[in-house]
Amino acid sequence: REIIHERMMTGIARSRELGRIIGRVPVGYKVVNKVICIDEEKAGFVKNIFQAYAAGETAFKIAKRLSIKPSTVCYMLKNPFYASTNANGKHEPIVSKDLYDAIQPSLHSLRKPYQPAIALVTNQNSSLSASPA
Repeated sequence: REIIHERMMTGIARSRELGRIIGRVPVGYKVVNKVICIDEEKAGFVKNIFQAYAAGETAFKIAKRLSIKPSTVCYMLKNPFYASTNANGKHEPIVSKDLYDAIQPSLHSLRKPYQPAIALVTNQNSSLSASPA
């Protein structure tokens, strides 16, 4: 099993070095003759999302306007594939690196730490009893 795993990981790493996509191609791109190219029809969709977010629209509002999930919008906005070429420069970026870098701080500042709705640990001296009444 370890040898199979090692060989698979080596093959995947080699494919990435050659500029091949492992899995799905991001929205806005297509594969033509094993080469990643910009899909002109969908590239405008991606640019629209980046520009709307940079203009101050929230991911939720963008998602609602485009009838997609907010998590999809956030995933697209955080994906560096859209703004830069991979290791060998095998694809063209859809959005500029400046636009991508400009929206990243606001995306990461939206993350809030998990806060449970109910306290998970109660104080032993509290008036709440553990046994049902």
